[in-house]
Amino acid sequence: MGLDITFPKEGVAPGVQETADAVANLIALGYADQIVLSHDVFLKQMWAKNGGNGWGFVPNVFLAYLAARGVDNDTLRKLCIDNPARLLTA
Repeated sequence: MGLDITFPKEGVAPGVQETADAVANLIALGYADQIVLSHDVFLKQMWAKNGGNGWGFVPNVFLAYLAARGVDNDTLRKLCIDNPARLLTA
């Protein structure tokens, strides 16, 4: 006997393109100073040694998606270097 409780769309995540669209939209709306990019590697198939992107996903994959959406290099630097530095030293 038990109870199975689920939430609608549990476990469903947006794809990389949808996420890049959302981040690019937030940047266009003026939120670039408030964005810090991150990701996780929680499945073995995500590990670089198993053919995944590993910890290189943001710099090696995701930034190219943002650049393709018109995000300039200065803003990419802000998201990956300046904003995290400000957050960690505040």
